[in-house]
Amino acid sequence: DWSWQSAEGDPAVVLRASGYDLARALTSRRTDEQLRSYAHAGDVTPFLDDFAGLGPLPTQDLPE
Repeated sequence: DWSWQSAEGDPAVVLRASGYDLARALTSRRTDEQLRSYAHAGDVTPFLDDFAGLGPLPTQDLPE
């Protein structure tokens, strides 16, 4: 298992997905709905812009 925490203390949101899907999410290759489905705890909505670092999030699932 791999984990990363952006700051000390309790996390605002916890995502759970495969390493592949998380890597794709960090490269702006997952929709906001896909990112929301990875939320194991908390709400990812306030952080969606952080996942759009390489451009806007897609509006439809992208083919692999």
